[in-house]
Amino acid sequence: MESETLVPIVPNLYCGNLYDAENARLLKTLKITHILSVGQFPQIPLCHIKHQYLDVLDMDCQNMIQYFNQAYDFIENATKDGSCLVHCQLGVSRAPTICISYLIRKYRMTLKEAKKTVKAARPIASPNFDFLKQLQQYERLCQSKAQDSTNCDDSENIMVNRQPSYTNGNNMYSCKICRTSLFQEADVVLHCIGQHTHSYKKIRKDIKSDSIPLTCTSWFIKRKDWMGDMTELQGDIACPKCHTRLGSWKWDGSQCSCGTWVAPFIQILKSRLDCPVNANSETNDKVDQ
Repeated sequence: MESETLVPIVPNLYCGNLYDAENARLLKTLKITHILSVGQFPQIPLCHIKHQYLDVLDMDCQNMIQYFNQAYDFIENATKDGSCLVHCQLGVSRAPTICISYLIRKYRMTLKEAKKTVKAARPIASPNFDFLKQLQQYERLCQSKAQDSTNCDDSENIMVNRQPSYTNGNNMYSCKICRTSLFQEADVVLHCIGQHTHSYKKIRKDIKSDSIPLTCTSWFIKRKDWMGDMTELQGDIACPKCHTRLGSWKWDGSQCSCGTWVAPFIQILKSRLDCPVNANSETNDKVDQ
C-alpha cells in the first residue's frame, strides 16, 4: 500500500506505514535517521538508519501504554539531531497512538489537542477504542506528574492487558510427526477470542451463524529463525526437519477460527503439534530458535 505524502507532525517527526519505512528514496528525501516500527515486521535492511521495534498488535486487548515511555525516549533522542519516522502496517492506529502519546508528554498537550495535531499531518490516523482509553490514562498521568515536575514513568506499571496468561511459559511445543521442538509457550501471541465474529460469519457462508464455535484451532506465535525466509507477504510454514506443513503466515493479517482478526498472522495449526512438555525436561530434537 503506497502512502500519501508525509507531512511532519512536529519538526522532525513523521507518521507513516510499512511502505514508507521501506522506501529508501523517501527516507533520504525526508532525511530520516531513526525508524520506530510499531508491530511485528521483517527486519528492514537500512544500515544507515537507527531502528527500534515495539512488539505491538492492533487489538483492543493490547497493552499499549507500557511502551509509551520507551517510544518517547527513542523519538526524543532521534529528533535532537535527526528525524524520526514512526510506522505500523497502515499508519492508522498503532503508529498514530505512539505519536499522540509523545505529544502528550513532550508538549503537555491534552489528548484532544494531540489527536488533532496528528490528524492534521496524517488524516487517516484513527487509534482503536482501547488505545484511546489508554491514552486518556496516560494524559491524566502526565498531567498529575507535571504538577510534581516529574516524568510519566509510572505508565509501565498500569495494567490494562486483559488477555489470559499462562501459568508456565516453559512448555515446549513440537512437531507431531518428527517430535522436533519448535517453540515455547512464551512465544505464543495471545488475542481476544471472538472479537470479529460478524465478519467471520460473512466469510464462512457454509456455516450457520448460530453454530460457529468460538474456539481457536491454531496458535499464533512470534517469528522464529527456523521458519526461514519470510520476506514475501504470505506463505506456508513447514517443520525444519520433516518438512510437514505446520501453518502459514500473512503479514497483513487474517482471521483466526474464533473470528478475531490477527495481524501479523503467523499461524501454527494445533493439530500439527504434539502435546506440550516442560522445556526443562525436554528430550526432543531442538532447532535453533
